[in-house]
Amino acid sequence: MRNQPQNPKAAKAPPAMSGQQPAEEMAQDESASPQYESAIKTVYKLLYEKGAGKDAIEAISSAANKTDAMANMAYELAQVAAENEESFPEDDLTLLATSVLAEIGDIAEAAGIEIAASDVAEAFKIMLLRMLGELGLDTTKLEQAMSAYTPEMIDEAVGYAYGGQEAQNV
Repeated sequence: MRNQPQNPKAAKAPPAMSGQQPAEEMAQDESASPQYESAIKTVYKLLYEKGAGKDAIEAISSAANKTDAMANMAYELAQVAAENEESFPEDDLTLLATSVLAEIGDIAEAAGIEIAASDVAEAFKIMLLRMLGELGLDTTKLEQAMSAYTPEMIDEAVGYAYGGQEAQNV
């Protein structure tokens, strides 16, 4: 995961869990809303200063299903950060949650937890279906379509995209 390109609206790769806050090094994107930029800074503060990063490591490493734990942690952090922003654009919530999920995956990997591309894809699926379900949308067809892609297919595609590297080491 470390070498995968980050979302252009998200921050750079995370620093060590030494208390450094990557929000100061954020890649600015003119298309990102000011509320998104502020929310992502809030997420980094929660992860690197308030202990949520350590909580994420503990939750993922002790969970029966690490993808559920990753999805839940990312969703909850994104919700908290978005709720702290006045007039947070609903369109940015999925982007924010996806950025948070990538960061949590990087934190888990830095802690020595194996995270495959398929783990992140499954966590994203869980998170997206939860978001849409909470909006009152029927997610049945989307869930069926997303289930057509197996973890092996995702790992193979990511490995191929990164020059044949094994997806778990990407």
